[in-house]
Amino acid sequence: MKRILGLIVFVSFQSIGADIHSIDVFVNHEQASRVKNCHDNCQIYDLDSTEVLLNSFFGELPSDIDDAYSVVEKKLNLPEWKTHEAQIIEAQKTITKAFYLGVKKYPAIVINEKNVIYGITDVARAVNDFMSNEDKR
Repeated sequence: MKRILGLIVFVSFQSIGADIHSIDVFVNHEQASRVKNCHDNCQIYDLDSTEVLLNSFFGELPSDIDDAYSVVEKKLNLPEWKTHEAQIIEAQKTITKAFYLGVKKYPAIVINEKNVIYGITDVARAVNDFMSNEDKR
């Protein structure tokens, strides 16, 4: 039911003249589950995904640098490293996109790759703020 209401809110903002082409939501790993009303033209980016992927593959490394190096070297030679490497490269694109869009902190919702609303994870509220600012222009 919440998902349907969110979609109705999102569609209603579009129907009253908002020219929204894209919505990018930048959050850390803990905030990702709190994103609400992310529907069409909306993408969630977890800025911690690279770290999460690295930790899941390498685990806790020994505190001794030589031992840690040895563990990493062994894991990099495992066949499954290629899959993780591709996922890590993809995750890095999230950080690049945030940098490109000028995101300075998170959570951040970027509308049309230029209007940034900080501090919230509710896309409908961000769209409402965007609409309010558009009406003032």
